Amino acid sequence: MENIEKQEERVAKRLVEIQFDSHDSKLSYLCKIENIEVGDLVTVDGKLEDQIGTVTKVLKAFKTPKFEMKWVTAVLNRDLTGEYRKIGDDIVSLGGTLTSEKFCTMYIGERYKGNEGIGEADLDIDLATFEESGFIDDELVMLKGKDYYKHDRVAYISLQNGMGKAYVIGSEWYEIDFKYEDGKVTYIACECPYFGNCKHIVAVLFKLREMLKKIRKIDCGANFTACRKECFNHLLTAAKGRIVLDY
Repeated sequence: MENIEKQEERVAKRLVEIQFDSHDSKLSYLCKIENIEVGDLVTVDGKLEDQIGTVTKVLKAFKTPKFEMKWVTAVLNRDLTGEYRKIGDDIVSLGGTLTSEKFCTMYIGERYKGNEGIGEADLDIDLATFEESGFIDDELVMLKGKDYYKHDRVAYISLQNGMGKAYVIGSEWYEIDFKYEDGKVTYIACECPYFGNCKHIVAVLFKLREMLKKIRKIDCGANFTACRKECFNHLLTAAKGRIVLDY
């Protein structure tokens, strides 16, 4: 997991109060990290280890409680320093600092799974004509996926050195991994429960084709990261660093 600092020795430097979406009340944790701040996004040990919390209060002067307490395990990286450009309704990161991990933790509010789902690249789909390729053999899936694309359900998409990741909002958030090189999609898979090629995959293929056409105009190579404007605006409320946005 991308982070500023991880816990090693359990010597409490701070007592922090943390808010989790799953709890109405705030919870207290011990923390070794001295520079932890209000607003930081953190992970903890214990029953809530799979969730991300927001620090609401930090105490420097405190006595360690007699009862056993859980600990902050990491402060997540919120640094979005870099140059960004508005292209249509998307914000494109020119420096690659808006990683999929940061989008997942800062916007979706979930622990990042990485590329654990990447499998063998055995496809050979021409992105320019994928609708006619037979890759999507269910007309209804194609129609629903195109509708998802038109209604901006692909909130984030990134392609770095041939490896891609996207996040699509359906009944819940779904992560899609893909591989792309020289006009061909050689691998794509979605974590949704539907077997085979789903509407989320269709939406991502349409979005990938759109973004590849757009970035040619700004000469940033084949690598890009883009998210919806409204998503980016939300990220700014929690971001750190110097952010330059070119309209």
